[in-house]
Amino acid sequence: MEATPADLDAAIQKVEKEFSRLEVESKSNFGIVNPAEIEISLGDSDSSAYVPTGFETVDKYLNDLGRKQVTLIAGRSSEGKSTLIRQIVANAVDKQKRVLWMIGESTIEAEMQRFYEIVCGRDEKLYKLEQINKVIVKMPSDEAMKGLRRWMGNNLRLLHKTDSRLRSTDELFRAIESELKKNNPQLIVVDNLMSFLNASAIEKNEAQSAFMQRLTDIARQYGCHIVLVLHPNKSYRPGEQLEFEHISGSSDLYNKADIVLTIRRATEDDLTKNRHVNGWIGIVKNRRWGKLKQVQINFDHETKSFSEIDETGRVQRRRYDLQRFMDLELKFYNGTTQTIENREGW
Repeated sequence: MEATPADLDAAIQKVEKEFSRLEVESKSNFGIVNPAEIEISLGDSDSSAYVPTGFETVDKYLNDLGRKQVTLIAGRSSEGKSTLIRQIVANAVDKQKRVLWMIGESTIEAEMQRFYEIVCGRDEKLYKLEQINKVIVKMPSDEAMKGLRRWMGNNLRLLHKTDSRLRSTDELFRAIESELKKNNPQLIVVDNLMSFLNASAIEKNEAQSAFMQRLTDIARQYGCHIVLVLHPNKSYRPGEQLEFEHISGSSDLYNKADIVLTIRRATEDDLTKNRHVNGWIGIVKNRRWGKLKQVQINFDHETKSFSEIDETGRVQRRRYDLQRFMDLELKFYNGTTQTIENREGW
């Protein structure tokens, strides 16, 4: 039986396809490399490439927040996740790092009021009081706001999910990549996963895995550090040490993360043992450096911020470098850490 023109065309296409496959295979190593040809580099030698959290022991163990990494921060509701985020953002801005802060809940106005309260600390000269119905709120004075704007410069950018009208996670990632191309933030904070992720209960784990993979890819591609805020699952009980296995959702979240930090408040039983320690920041995963630690912290109700407690039991309160941006005379605003012996005032 003679071959038809169609049969000849099909045979030619088959041969061409096979040649194409063989050519690709001959040029590709499928990711297999010779380790003798690899130049070992575990990170940047330039310290400006790193973003410190502002907590001395955490930064010592993590070697700060490095490029091309993703950090998860987990904790129960009202235990301090957002407070910790505000302080990490404030410290990054204080160190002249560029930050993209993505807020899924609350409002920009409410977040910035709490942010300014952390930055301004206890100096009453920086505040004015405003009455909002039955509540009196501390707000930065007009003079303080001028200095705060100079302090922030163009280093802090905000995205609020509702105000941005993002309709999908694809639009969210396009917004992130657009900001990376325009302003090249060194730190990106996503607070929190569930407020930005639209997925049904059935699709949740798959969507979380895809979301985490996109964050990881972006961190690697653009050389930034990304922080993602999460909640624990129902297996976690108050007072327990929070481990990464307690993180709600797909195991890909903590498996793909480079760093996992947890935050928890002290229980009544904890406070009877040591009234100065009312919380902990836990380093429960540290892929690059391997060091794990539970860092004791003290929550200051006056400034609504955390301070580390050192090994001698003294509170190490971070002060931001505001003085050079302010026309007012301030105390302790020189970018240093102040040691408080008895937790009273300054």
